Amino acid sequence: MKESKKKHIVIIIPNTHEAKQYGLKVGGAEKQILNLLPHFEQQNGVKITLITKYTEYIPHTNDLEIYNISKNSILFILSSFFLLVKIHKKSRIHILNPHILGITVVPAIMFHFFWSVPILTKISGNIKQLIETRSKSKLTRKFDQNFVKFLIKNSDYFQVLNNEIRGNLISSYNIDENKIFEISNAISIKSCEYKKPITEVKKFGFVGRIEKVKNIPTLLQAFKILSNEYPKVKLEIFGTGEEEKSILSLIEKMDLIKNITLHGFLNDTKDIYSLIDCFILPSFSEGISNSLLEAMTSGIPVIASKIPANQKVIENNLTGLLFSPSSYKELAAKMKYLINNINSANIMRTRARKHIEQHFSSEVVTKELMRSYSTILLKVMKTWQK
Repeated sequence: MKESKKKHIVIIIPNTHEAKQYGLKVGGAEKQILNLLPHFEQQNGVKITLITKYTEYIPHTNDLEIYNISKNSILFILSSFFLLVKIHKKSRIHILNPHILGITVVPAIMFHFFWSVPILTKISGNIKQLIETRSKSKLTRKFDQNFVKFLIKNSDYFQVLNNEIRGNLISSYNIDENKIFEISNAISIKSCEYKKPITEVKKFGFVGRIEKVKNIPTLLQAFKILSNEYPKVKLEIFGTGEEEKSILSLIEKMDLIKNITLHGFLNDTKDIYSLIDCFILPSFSEGISNSLLEAMTSGIPVIASKIPANQKVIENNLTGLLFSPSSYKELAAKMKYLINNINSANIMRTRARKHIEQHFSSEVVTKELMRSYSTILLKVMKTWQK
């Protein structure tokens, strides 16, 4: 094993559940890595190695080692384990950082068993919701529950997106709060084209998976109220998912087919945000929504459900508007407010962009992640000294 002067971090992120399920080129978790990579290279004393399925989308540089793993399930676990052994012999690994709570963590646990390298597991959303999304029956749900417990029990530290996930780890899995690092998702400011000041609000938009947790029926009910008063308003829905047929049926039943367009997934976010005047996120649960960060960075006024993840990003009435996810009437009132208060909408979108730059930019989040790596290494060194 070659001892490097730099601290060696190995990030493992082969394929998110949503990318596999909906045939996306790059899922939300992969997008986060793409946002952070340019800033990893600027960190002195740190060497990053990436194990991923998406090498074609990763910019190759001299400072970043990238390994491709295209195999799934058992083959992925074994291939990743032996690859970690190979990497470790070449340059000692100091931290393993799986970026999805799933089979990604298993080879890290296997490697830890032999070399005691600390594992920092990223959890991007509500754990209960994660299990329910993946499980198709009571039998598989029970297996997934036990599997998740195993992964959490055998991880040393946790990287979470919001306080709700932190609380869940402490209350449901008895995790020491000092082992949890709250680090938000990031947005590449340069990747978002900042929209000119809006002159009217006619087109509302939703961007994301069409699933129960996204609470789209509430959005449709609110839009129905709005369209009765403002017949020319439009709702643009970008995404697909298991609830797509039922949502389309509901749109037809509510006689909104002329006012609502389902676009499916578009990979180019610039195209999406150029088509809407206001972004709406009605979800019951989120990690930190990439779409919300993109909309705010692009200068789109936002309305979102009042849940912990969205409250972390939005300051109500300052950088956006919040509403109770169970109240379609409150959402309709917020939408109507933006239609009738263009000046306020422009003030909020300007504040939102600045807020994202200061707290959620790739540069800021990379520094937070590096601080968590340093903290873990210090703790490990103290343990070795004992």
